[in-house]
Amino acid sequence: MNERRQDFELLQRFTREGEQSAFADVVQRHLDLVYGTAMRKVEDPGAAQEVAQNVFAALGRKAWQFAPDDSLPAWLHKAALLEAKSWLRHELGRRRREQIAAEMGTTMNTPDPAFAALVPLLDEALLSLGERDRTALLLRFYENQSLRDVGAALGAGEDAATKRVRRALDKLTAFFQRRGFKTASVAVVTTALQHAATTTSAAVATSVMGTALQTAPPALSGFKRLLARLAILPRPQRAALGGALAMALLLLSLFSVRSLQAANRPSLAIERAGTNIVVRFTGALARAGQPQGPFRPVPGARSPFVLPAGAGQEFWRAWMPGVHTISAGYYHSVALRTDGTLWTWGNNGYGQLGNGTVSTNNLGAKNTPQQIGSDANWRAVAAGGTHTAALRTDGSLWAWGKNSFGQLGNGVFNLSNNGDPPPGAVTPQRIGSDTNWQAITVGTDHTVALRTDGTLWAWGINRHGELGIGTFSPFDPGGTNTPQQVGSDTNWLAAAAGISHTVALRTDGTLWAWGRNYDGELGIGSFTTNAPYGTNTPQRVGSDANWQAVAGGIDHTVALRTDGTLWAWGRNYYGQLGNGTFTTSAPYGISTPRQVGTNTDWQAIEAGDRYTLALCADGTLWAWGLNVWGQLGIGAFSTNAPNGINTPQRVGTNASWQAIAASSLHVLAARADGTLWAWGKNSQGQLGIGTFTTNVPYGMNTPQQVGTNSNWGPPP
Repeated sequence: MNERRQDFELLQRFTREGEQSAFADVVQRHLDLVYGTAMRKVEDPGAAQEVAQNVFAALGRKAWQFAPDDSLPAWLHKAALLEAKSWLRHELGRRRREQIAAEMGTTMNTPDPAFAALVPLLDEALLSLGERDRTALLLRFYENQSLRDVGAALGAGEDAATKRVRRALDKLTAFFQRRGFKTASVAVVTTALQHAATTTSAAVATSVMGTALQTAPPALSGFKRLLARLAILPRPQRAALGGALAMALLLLSLFSVRSLQAANRPSLAIERAGTNIVVRFTGALARAGQPQGPFRPVPGARSPFVLPAGAGQEFWRAWMPGVHTISAGYYHSVALRTDGTLWTWGNNGYGQLGNGTVSTNNLGAKNTPQQIGSDANWRAVAAGGTHTAALRTDGSLWAWGKNSFGQLGNGVFNLSNNGDPPPGAVTPQRIGSDTNWQAITVGTDHTVALRTDGTLWAWGINRHGELGIGTFSPFDPGGTNTPQQVGSDTNWLAAAAGISHTVALRTDGTLWAWGRNYDGELGIGSFTTNAPYGTNTPQRVGSDANWQAVAGGIDHTVALRTDGTLWAWGRNYYGQLGNGTFTTSAPYGISTPRQVGTNTDWQAIEAGDRYTLALCADGTLWAWGLNVWGQLGIGAFSTNAPNGINTPQRVGTNASWQAIAASSLHVLAARADGTLWAWGKNSQGQLGIGTFTTNVPYGMNTPQQVGTNSNWGPPP
């Protein structure tokens, strides 16, 4: 097989399928070239190994960019030179190379002075050649390939390869003669090239491959996958088409199936397989009939998701369960706009708005959205009882507001003084220095976050074991103030925090819960009615492995299965489980999952303070449970016992709802047109509609638009 084509196909197997053995083959094929190039520059085996590791890690990151007619040896040679120069600049500094070489015992043993002086300049000379000439010499001398194989790599015969090698040697000879090397000849240059070739040890090869594979991404995703398809075209066609036209033709070749990415840029890739279209993704999958949505989660979709080609134009988006761009706390709200800016409003008694101030009652509360700082790189938000957390696009995690239980994760506890409200942070504070946070969820006084490596972390109050770290914290300050890993598992997919309990999904579709269980909110078949009223390690909820989304309320839990059915458990005094009953006598709830109705088209869920919200596939929004402050949004207040409704009720007539956030007593919801709406309690301006509702019943019972903006939602 053509060497160049073989390199390309190995890289394709790595980027498309995540096949690490293919990448290891690429490393093995070209390691001598990279290591030898680095060695000539740094003259230090350890440094040359480090350079090689960095070069192949860079190759892993850029592998999707290569086309069949690109020369990988030429790219690797140049990359090795640049990386070696960087190493010399940063590591050697003012120390002379001759001294370093003497200390390490790595001076080059060039026996013949006729070509010894040429070796250090060989790489510069090679760079002066055209790509095909340089590739021919690199393959012939550095990788010790036959002239026949060189010709195959260049798409020519053995005779043509022989002539190209000779011409390239002549050009190198001329290069050295121009530099004043009087003894330079084709024979001398050939000997120098042969001497410069390096054979790498097995130990170095193993180390380089291991480090490169750890650093390089395992598979190609999203927009890069589409560009990689463009790269398959021959170079003249790519140049002729141009970027925009090429992408248009590419999309047409996919039978009008398009891809869009969610706020946290999860992995999504589309490819044709025979007469089918295959969508590969991480997290969950959503589809829409038009670019702007509304996007509906696809029940039961597992990667790879296969569908017939040509069935109609559809747009796809991968999304991560538990990643939100709107969130509602007890008396405050937080939301992102599509430009990546962050906005908050409502009560600010603990600095939870992040605007640099603390309010007393309504004096500092805000009843319209206020931008936090000027940064435009926010990607996900979560509002707790009186604190807020948010992720930035660089993977860093930030928090602000109340911190008496360590819920900000910044290593301190901010306790009360003389009865005053406990101080916290009034502006966003970074949690550690990690940049691999992927999703966050916030309870009343604890925080849970997922990292990109699939590990789960928690901090804050831990009275009932809600952190899941194997301990209870019954005494003040009652929690931990830095992130603690929940077990050692690396297959967590999403998490949801209730008031004092946590529920989480694993990638295998299983559901787990821990923390307070007084009302059966863990769903493990029991009620924990003795102190500390919970369990401090993850407990599996039943034996099913088809869960795809979960939400935790104040004392109840709701979850979706991949078949589109909705299930709920925990306290049911106000009908929050939606099963047609009120549980008004002890134990006031249900300790195992129970299905809500018979529908199989539920798409998204939220659990508030004794009420529940859910989206259907048709874009309609439904609510049930406690309704004293109009939080169900159905045009009524439920002021008579049991103060709620125990079956799903439709919220208005709109059918374009796309995102929901339930707080203790108010709701935020976004429509497909980018507008934001709110209803429920509004005594602290938490609806963001420009008013404070200070008279009974203190709220609004139908959706009210938050301002006039139509750019609420995930950044592109």
